[in-house]
Amino acid sequence: AQNMATLTMKQTEEVYLEYMDELITHFRSQRHDFLNHMQVVYGFAKIGNLDGILRYLEELNLEADETLSLLQLKHPPMAALLRAKAATATVKQVQFQVSVKASLERLPIRPFELVKVIGNIIDNAFDEEIKAPEQQRYVEVTIEETSPSYIAIHVFNRNSYIPPEQQSLIFRQGYTSKQDHHSGTGLAISKQIVQRYGGKITIWSEPEQGTRFTVTLLANAKGYR
Repeated sequence: AQNMATLTMKQTEEVYLEYMDELITHFRSQRHDFLNHMQVVYGFAKIGNLDGILRYLEELNLEADETLSLLQLKHPPMAALLRAKAATATVKQVQFQVSVKASLERLPIRPFELVKVIGNIIDNAFDEEIKAPEQQRYVEVTIEETSPSYIAIHVFNRNSYIPPEQQSLIFRQGYTSKQDHHSGTGLAISKQIVQRYGGKITIWSEPEQGTRFTVTLLANAKGYR
């Protein structure tokens, strides 16, 4: 059991470092791109194309808003994870939205463990969405404070349904439904991690409406130390 725990920690640390590198690369790229953006704006100005300037700046503003939203998390590993998943969503042609309504700085859970839990749930959501037609694929992550003491992270996907009789089974080690080719090992480990910090994972799922996994964690004044 100890060897398994050590292996799991090693794997999650590797994922953590990978996502951190992704975030650092993203910010370096933004700084490098600034001059290019200014040259485009200057080019539009030279030919008197005000509409072109406005459209271009609006697109840049949307990208900046997304980055600022991730910074509000005050949790670089999660920001890196969500940035990486946004890139994955683009490749898989899944519409991916992130809504940040609370910071994660007060969570006592180890950052790389939180990355493992949320990353696994998002990956499962992507696996379900790619079964649907491209124009219908949708995954949304919402982070909010449900009370002064609790933070909830919701992962919603539009095109799946988990019947009530399966909702408890999917957290069992090695459980696999007939429709899925991946095992339930990831969810089983995720549940163990969350429970270790006094939290819980719940499921809401309705036919033709979608599925939402909610990870609720106790927050404190110190956060992770």
